[in-house]
Order: sequence, then structure tokens, then C-alpha cells
Amino acid sequence: METEKTSKQVIARAATILKIISQSMTGMNITALSRSCGLPRSTVHRMVATLEEQQLVINAKEGVRLGPALLSLASAAHTDFVTVARPAVVALGRRTRETVDVSVSRGLHAVLVDQYASDRELRVVSALALHFLFTVQPTAKRCWRQWVTPYWLRCFLKLWLPTLPVQ
Repeated sequence: METEKTSKQVIARAATILKIISQSMTGMNITALSRSCGLPRSTVHRMVATLEEQQLVINAKEGVRLGPALLSLASAAHTDFVTVARPAVVALGRRTRETVDVSVSRGLHAVLVDQYASDRELRVVSALALHFLFTVQPTAKRCWRQWVTPYWLRCFLKLWLPTLPVQ
């Protein structure tokens, strides 16, 4: 019974650490992470080392950041991303009066999965399911390099979207 309780506690602590790291755009050092999650520095250091072994975090000189294994896990989730993102896509398209594309990564391609078409006379509209090769599409290349995080996107939409005039 005690082992089960300890296992749950370890998972809960790891989840807390990952959530706190996800809110930092620049990474966090172990001391700041320890303060944020209320755990001893030694515990956080040990947990970060274990998470790093699994590539769930990266511990670099800039601080601890989310790792590449999380992207793999997220892409395996069976969430209807288009339905979840649609309200933000529509809001952005209406405020900017520009076409908004939503693409997902599939190997070396970005696949267009949703689009809000601009109401302007001159606009660009692409067919859904269109594949853009990352090596030739400038927008896809930028996204590939930056790996825009959901946290960054939420911050961007919260800060920038309300300031745009509705036309």
C-alpha cells in the first residue's frame, strides 16, 4: 500500500514539474523550479535528471525546458485538435481579416488540417490536406525550428488578439 502511495506521489510531482516548466518560455533553473513547485532542491534535481533520461525535459545552460519526447506523446493523443483550435482560428481570422491556416507535422511535411478564409477580395485559400514539404515551405521551416508551444500560443492570443480592431 505504501509503495502505491509513493508511486502516485512521484507521478504527481513529475506532472507538477512539467506543468511549471511548460509555463516558462525561456527555461527555469533548478532553484526557481524548486521554489515554484514547493519541493526541496535535491528532490527537484533528482526528478529533473530522471525526466531528462526519458527526454521529457532538457537541462541546458538556459535552464530546464520541455523535451522532445513530449512532442511525440502529444502527437499520439487522440484529441480532435481542429475542433479545439477552431474558435481561436475563427477569432484570429475575423480580427485580422486574413486567412488563417492550421497545419500539423507529419514527418517532413506540414499538412493543412483547417483554414479560416479571409473575407477580403484578394486572399489565399489552399485545399485542406495539402502537404507542404518542410524543406521548401518558408513558414513550415520557421515553425519546425521554433516548435511553438501551446503555452506561447495561449499567451500570444491572450495578449495580441484583444488589441486588434474588429473590422
